[in-house]
Amino acid sequence: MSASFEGKAIIVTGAASGMGRGVAELLAERGARVAIVDPAAAGLVETERTLREAGREVIAEPISVADPEAVDRLVAQVRSAWGGIDGLVHCGAILRYAGSLETDLATWREVIDVNLTGTFVIGQAVATSMVEDGRKGAIVNIASVAAVLGLPNLAAYSASKGGVAALSRSMAIELLPHGIRVNYICPGFVESGMTEDILEEEGARERMAQQTATGTICSPRDIAEACAFLLSEESAGYVIGNGLMVDSGVTIR
Repeated sequence: MSASFEGKAIIVTGAASGMGRGVAELLAERGARVAIVDPAAAGLVETERTLREAGREVIAEPISVADPEAVDRLVAQVRSAWGGIDGLVHCGAILRYAGSLETDLATWREVIDVNLTGTFVIGQAVATSMVEDGRKGAIVNIASVAAVLGLPNLAAYSASKGGVAALSRSMAIELLPHGIRVNYICPGFVESGMTEDILEEEGARERMAQQTATGTICSPRDIAEACAFLLSEESAGYVIGNGLMVDSGVTIR
């Protein structure tokens, strides 16, 4: 039986497309009030329209998680509208292809600022609100198999996602006494806005699939189901600070 999130208030970042949109749609299907966040305003509008047409309660804000003031306003808005925050799924990230010899400092800082600092900014803001409201909840951060595998031409991205994994484990042990569970997911190859251009290249999908144990790549729904599990009471009490590999077996190849 699928977990119900009826009446829960959950923030989902990166919700303009791909994994974030998939997570927002699944949680809304299962009863959650969803606050969706993404600086890609056009895509965010599409996600919001889909959720509202399905009769769901939605707050949509086209902001960057690396902007502390904007994040604080979002958190205050959700608390005011829905009485508090029960969960966060942080999918928002950017990808820049360049190896360690080619990555310039501006690119490095851009990726770290959005992917790692953004994780800290929104995670701290949401966790602070939960503690102040005496509200137990769950946070799920999206890392990557790049956090644990040596992958070429992903120097800044790999470093940022390794940081997301480490930060999630640290937050998990710190926030557990407050009844806040923190976990993270390491997706492999996923059909998403981030990989859309790559998958359009001839033979790219097949090459990716060949690197997996299952011969397939993940869909946004696969990631969403894993997020729902980590947010739910079904995982409460025994899944803490865990990095769940949702990767079609890339890491065991």
